[in-house]
Amino acid sequence: MDRLYFNQIEGGKAAPFVVKENGDKYPLPFNNLIELEGEWLVKFSLTSTAGGGADWELAKKASSPEFLSLGYYCPTWTGIVSNPKVLWVTHSYPYGYDTKEFLVREFFKPGFSWFVAERILYGERVKPLPERKMLCKLYKKYLPLFQEEDATWIYKQGHLEIKSIPDVKLPEERDYSVKELFNHQLLGGVIVARARIEDYGVALAKFWKRGWIVSPDHLNEAIQLHEGWYLLRHPMPTDGDVD
Repeated sequence: MDRLYFNQIEGGKAAPFVVKENGDKYPLPFNNLIELEGEWLVKFSLTSTAGGGADWELAKKASSPEFLSLGYYCPTWTGIVSNPKVLWVTHSYPYGYDTKEFLVREFFKPGFSWFVAERILYGERVKPLPERKMLCKLYKKYLPLFQEEDATWIYKQGHLEIKSIPDVKLPEERDYSVKELFNHQLLGGVIVARARIEDYGVALAKFWKRGWIVSPDHLNEAIQLHEGWYLLRHPMPTDGDVD
């Protein structure tokens, strides 16, 4: 699937880049409405102010956990967008803010950052990644087990909680490379999907063979896990305290 994401360039601007399935990569021009065809995997950060005021000017559907990854002030939006239209606005936008605000209303989905005032993205249809949708569904199903006190079926490492679940079947599997949930690392496994759900960072993990979860804050508390699928959850860190 072709990808569209925003990458920092010289001067701190976040320019939209296209990455084709064949590996070709190129940025898009600014101050022009670019219309793309087909389904695209879109990813961009919702930038906040330095004071921590996160921007939530999003359609309700597009701001659900199925689309937002971890990040308290600057979460990343990831989803599949059909026929996206992109407008990368620079500070030298020639038509003034009245026109820009009109375009924001017209191209409101899936998101726009008022703090950066640079990116407008619209899609005819927006849907989450299958693995992110599966994660949210599974977490809702197993949430009562996480809420029980002294549950012997929950592994713990500091604030991290781990629950073994039956095998998961996804419509398609991608090349997953993430192996961390905050400061907890997977050895012999990989994180298939991560999301922020309410005040928790939640992840769906897969171990191919026997593996470990380790943490620099818990050197003598490594957890050994067998082959299979696991749900992980960890409270969102505050004041830089992870544990």
